[in-house]
Amino acid sequence: MQVNQQDQQIAELQEKLRQMEEQLFQAQKLSSVGALASSITHEFNNILTTVINYAKMGLRHQDDGTRTKAFDRILSAGQRASKITTGML
Repeated sequence: MQVNQQDQQIAELQEKLRQMEEQLFQAQKLSSVGALASSITHEFNNILTTVINYAKMGLRHQDDGTRTKAFDRILSAGQRASKITTGML
């Protein structure tokens, strides 16, 4: 009888261990997703800052050279953002 109880306890402990390993695995996946989201958010913030600043510069300056430079930089930043999103799909 005692052997059966020990076998049952071992089985229960093995099941608890399996569940805990699964929980750890899920927590590790969530941590990885969080780190990736943080990295992508930072990169997009950099791109948006570039777009906003060059748009302001283009609005402030009247000469065509400065405006053309601003539009080129805005276009370049937009293309960079597009590459990031395309790479995520």
